[in-house]
Amino acid sequence: MLIFEFFPAVLALVSIGVAIHLLLQNRRADPDRGRERDDGAPDEASPE
Repeated sequence: MLIFEFFPAVLALVSIGVAIHLLLQNRRADPDRGRERDDGAPDEASPE
């Protein structure tokens, strides 16, 4: 059947699209990540 031939490719494209969507959504939700706060203290997410 034709659907079984294209299923792996469709599944790969959908999972890539979901990954890109989640990455962009995560970046939009926290635009100040990695920057210093207004008082000059480092961000809590920084490893220092």
